[in-house]
Amino acid sequence: MTLCLARSGPGPWPQRQGLRWQGAQVRAQLDTNLWDALCVTHAASHHSDAGCRVHPLDLSIDGITAVPGIGASHAAIADDRRRRQAAVAPLRRAGADQEPWRKEAGVRYPRPDLSHRYARATAFIVLTAAAMFALISAGAPPAGTRTAPHAPGESALIHRLTTCLAPGHVKPTVVLVHGAWADASSWRGEGATLQAAGYDARAIANPLQNLTTDSEYVADYLRTMHGPVVLVGHSYGGSVITNAAAGLTNVKALVYVDAAAPARGQTNGQLSGAGSILNRMKPSQLFFTATYPGAPSGASELYLKENIFVRYFASDLPRSEARLLWASQRGASTAAFTTPSTHAAWKTTPSWYFISTNDQIITAASELQMAHRAHSHITVFSGGSHLTLIPRPNAVTAVIASAICAEH
Repeated sequence: MTLCLARSGPGPWPQRQGLRWQGAQVRAQLDTNLWDALCVTHAASHHSDAGCRVHPLDLSIDGITAVPGIGASHAAIADDRRRRQAAVAPLRRAGADQEPWRKEAGVRYPRPDLSHRYARATAFIVLTAAAMFALISAGAPPAGTRTAPHAPGESALIHRLTTCLAPGHVKPTVVLVHGAWADASSWRGEGATLQAAGYDARAIANPLQNLTTDSEYVADYLRTMHGPVVLVGHSYGGSVITNAAAGLTNVKALVYVDAAAPARGQTNGQLSGAGSILNRMKPSQLFFTATYPGAPSGASELYLKENIFVRYFASDLPRSEARLLWASQRGASTAAFTTPSTHAAWKTTPSWYFISTNDQIITAASELQMAHRAHSHITVFSGGSHLTLIPRPNAVTAVIASAICAEH
């Protein structure tokens, strides 16, 4: 990718120009005499053109004009410089008998040392190119991925949901499956919008006991429905829907929300990612445990400790709300995280993936890997937490809407 930057009009550059790309910001001191155009090239671009091009992604530049296909020539720069010098010449010839404001305008400032200027300029271009390369390499979403920096309003979502299906098309039932250390009320915001748009939206209880039996529980519930179903899972609920949907032809779409999507033979516990707090701290630091009736040998119920829940699980929620959610969390059996998956419904069922970049329970890197493996439609949400679905229901509902509207 090549970015061409040129001055947006006659006259000198402003002292500071802000370059924003994909939410990141690079600021540089631009020399007014040396840099009238800047071309930064990313060698890994898919564009093979030798000239400058503007990347089609959202690019916001303050005070700078992005020029497709061209850069400023040396002749144009020199001509522009001569025009500026001619414009200030009369001021420099101003005499001592001029009015005070003319005297002030004619003040000449010391000319900086050119050796320092060129050193600064060289450092600027190298650092800018490196920064842009880092942003493109680390911050750019993969192909087929879209970012969701701003969620649509509820009224816009309702309008989309009520108009995207063709007349006479049967609306699917949306079944929402919660994850570990949460409950069905996690989906309150999403469910309210879906129901306001005329959809049958149901958030069912996930037993959180064993991946095989939890999946059978949800599958039995789905079999009571005869129309199309969009199945949505959060966190461990993603592993459940991956197995529950296997063999059910009425499940038309899977939606993963900060969730796991295991392959056959994988366990939920293997998919948190190396950077997950679940892998960086000892179990005794993460959980307090309890026994439960009928537990398999060696299994126990896990509850997140308050500091872990508030700081890592629900980090984008107000502390008071996070503490209330911690106090009402559903415990999850250790067996839920160690039982291997027996199916991978994402191999045959279209899927959508919502990924929060600040998820510290299942890392964004791990989710991206699973999403690409499933060939999912990926939406990356900047920020959030593992519980983005609670404070940002519209962002999640927008992805569910995409899955619903794809059926038209």
